[in-house]
Amino acid sequence: MTIAPFPTDDQSDTIPAIDVFDVIGSAETPRQHTVPLYEFTVERRSAGTVWLRVTGEIDLAACGDLQRAMTRAGAGYARVMVDLADVSFMSPRAVGTIAEHPLVAAGRVDVVAPARATRLLFDLFGAGGLVVDTR
Repeated sequence: MTIAPFPTDDQSDTIPAIDVFDVIGSAETPRQHTVPLYEFTVERRSAGTVWLRVTGEIDLAACGDLQRAMTRAGAGYARVMVDLADVSFMSPRAVGTIAEHPLVAAGRVDVVAPARATRLLFDLFGAGGLVVDTR
């Protein structure tokens, strides 16, 4: 595709055409990251409590997996402890995914060990009551 600027009276023949190339990748380009950016691990630590350990970057794309992991972790257990100690990034939508989960409404979820930035996100969105101190 060629775009030529509008000529002015004194430059009608001196302005060259400008070639424009598509520099935005198409949808068919391979994913930039082939290694998962996040991981969820379920650990049973007592008869009625299960720990959902979350690691990595929990961005918008991870929210569906986070919701499914919480649902699976809560099956058969009275309490789900969501451990965010190893989360390097958490999107505000991920905080909403945790706070809006049905297990939270049932009073069965606690969030432990979030980094300061993550704790501030929970406070900012009114979900600071889910964060507990386990020290």
